[in-house]
Amino acid sequence: MLALPGRTPELTRALPAWTALTVGGTSYGTAHEAVASVVLTTLGSDDEAWSRFAASPVSYAGPTGRLRLGDVLDAAAKGEAWPKLPSAR
Repeated sequence: MLALPGRTPELTRALPAWTALTVGGTSYGTAHEAVASVVLTTLGSDDEAWSRFAASPVSYAGPTGRLRLGDVLDAAAKGEAWPKLPSAR
């Protein structure tokens, strides 16, 4: 999805957070430029937002593995409660 032409920030924000954050960029250990851009745009230079984001419940598996990047970023930036976990099917 990140390699598709016409990709928008809204599409990047809709990705599962763990997946988006772990997709590699152009060099080892870096985030994909589209993901980095969305994160930087949302959190800016707010140290508290970055701390909240680092403490987010995002994980690679289970219900928190399905949290959307945009929802987590917005909660961190606004100091709000973490998004509700998706219901199990």
